[in-house]
Amino acid sequence: MKYTHISITGNLTVDFDTRNCLKTGELIVSGLTNKSTGSRYAVTNNELELQNMLNSPNLRNTPLVTSVALYKKYMFFDNIEYVPSFSDNATIDIDVDNCSAQVLSLLLACWCEYPAVYCFGYDIENLRERELFIKVAENNPTTKFYYVRKPNVNKIKIFDEIKNLNVMDYKEYTAYAKQKR
Repeated sequence: MKYTHISITGNLTVDFDTRNCLKTGELIVSGLTNKSTGSRYAVTNNELELQNMLNSPNLRNTPLVTSVALYKKYMFFDNIEYVPSFSDNATIDIDVDNCSAQVLSLLLACWCEYPAVYCFGYDIENLRERELFIKVAENNPTTKFYYVRKPNVNKIKIFDEIKNLNVMDYKEYTAYAKQKR
């Protein structure tokens, strides 16, 4: 089955059943915050987190994507992979060895070249993380980005000027997922 989108979980804990994501597309998990079974990739550039991921039964059959430096240290494990070259994002100036796992997941999702990326539990309260999220979205104008959040009557207006970046509630995503099945 050819999927039309990919979902990522950010640095925040997601209080949402990610099985909906797996039924309609692929899933990339960031670090240890959301250890989802069946995800396409699990991403980290933190050594301690990588060691914990290697010992996690939920991630045993999941490719663990990390920096080249950590890959060289742990390459004897079967499920370790290193981040690809993100040449399209070179203008953003992101250091893949030192950025957050959620930024690395977002870059990996863009690299996978799906038409849409759904972001769950993505930390936008951190201003640097929000800035990088916006820059990645602007740098990939043909990809549609969705910031998926807990239902809230207050609407976020910080992404209004970015044409390919929308905000949606979990309920809206659930309705979308049911429609796609």
